[in-house]
Amino acid sequence: SQPTPIWNIPFPALTLCNMNKVRASRAKHVIRELEADPENITLAREYLFIGEICEQTGEEELGSKAEMDLSLSDSKVHGLLDSVSHSCDEMLVRCKFEGFERDCMEIFSPTLTDDGQCCGFNVMPEHIMFRNKEDEGVEEDLERWSKWNIQE
Repeated sequence: SQPTPIWNIPFPALTLCNMNKVRASRAKHVIRELEADPENITLAREYLFIGEICEQTGEEELGSKAEMDLSLSDSKVHGLLDSVSHSCDEMLVRCKFEGFERDCMEIFSPTLTDDGQCCGFNVMPEHIMFRNKEDEGVEEDLERWSKWNIQE
């Protein structure tokens, strides 16, 4: 067995998640607007989506459109999460890495997890992690992660 110097070990991914999966202000806004316009399908779908994210149980009066289809494409899920979740810009106040202050938005990116939308540092982009995605992504991402191997 050969010891491995610490500088040869890649920095791990770091994911920061807000315990509040949905901004309260957005949830209140959707409820208020849906009460004013109960036939608005877009708001009803967003209301049901918020209920799913928050693991709401029971049938609520406003979201009683049980037949509504919540089958959403990846881009729709991301879009809804962007509109209801806290953004990385809101959650991250100051970032320091390798001894230097950094712009948090340049080193963290929104990352979809089982806990909702989080902020990821050094996280492999979805279009590379899930190779069957249509989005080819940014050339810089492809170059950065092309040599990564889980076996090494």
